This record gives sequence, C-alpha cells and structure tokens, in this order.
Amino acid sequence: MLSSISNLTNVPHIFNITLPETTNIKYIMDRVFVSRGSACQRGEPSHVLQAIGIPDNEIKRTIRISLGTKTNKDEIDQLITIINNSIQ
Repeated sequence: MLSSISNLTNVPHIFNITLPETTNIKYIMDRVFVSRGSACQRGEPSHVLQAIGIPDNEIKRTIRISLGTKTNKDEIDQLITIINNSIQ
C-alpha cells in the first residue's frame, strides 16, 4: 500500500512515502502536518527525489513525515489511520 523511498539509515525520524494514485492527499494535509515539497524549498517538488530518479507523477503523491523526540505511539497510530482513511 505505501512504499518508503527514504534510506532510513541516514535520518530515521524523517521519511517519505509515496501514496497510491487514489489517495486524497488534501484529506491528510487537513488533519496532520506533513509536507509535499522539498524541506529547503517550500512549495517546490523535492529536487532530492528528482535527483534519485523518482518520476514526477510519484513525487506529486509523496509526502514527507517528520517524527520528533516527543512523538508518541498514539500519534503515530493516528497518522496511520488518517493515511489509511485517505486512500479511496
């Protein structure tokens, strides 16, 4: 259902997931703080994802999630539920 495109050995608390084409990404973004663009270029597609060869149609369906030191299991479970509910 979800495919990770991050190398979790580099920065394990920040990761990207590419969602299925049937996902309502606005539904997710209205409920949790995630990003669709590059961390250093607000609103722009991630040049890093482009550089590693991710096709543009997948970049448009990719969100970046950052977990903090105070992120707890309940919050992660809530995020998973929201993502699952967004897939139509």
